[in-house]
Amino acid sequence: MAPRPDLNGLRVQQYGDPNVYLMDQGLRRWIPSQAVTAQLFTHGTDVVYRYHPTGSGVVLDLHVNLIDAGFQLPDECVLFQAADSPQVFLLDQDAGGNQVKRWVTSAAAMERYQFDWAKIKHWNVALGDLDLPDGPHISWP
Repeated sequence: MAPRPDLNGLRVQQYGDPNVYLMDQGLRRWIPSQAVTAQLFTHGTDVVYRYHPTGSGVVLDLHVNLIDAGFQLPDECVLFQAADSPQVFLLDQDAGGNQVKRWVTSAAAMERYQFDWAKIKHWNVALGDLDLPDGPHISWP
């Protein structure tokens, strides 16, 4: 198995398996609940049977289990903006379980990951006051 960065931003599901994964940094990351799906994505778990670059939804595939696994998305995973910054961030966790902020670098990245602009939380705090370390940027392509 090897990382698949070409699939970054897609949500994938193996036939017969109820778990849905977000492809991120070339790894499949389990989306642990419908609540997390609702906090982040424009589309629910609409299923598509063939990947298309302009499509949306969850791609069903027979080989999802062959993609390297990453750690699951945290329950408190949200999109946010700080009061003093136009940047959109994903509140995420690193491999050690520590919270990090990950900059979503462009509208193209928001679209690729199917993140919902309307679900961005606007926090009334300065970015520097959050004391969150930077995680890897989310970008596309």
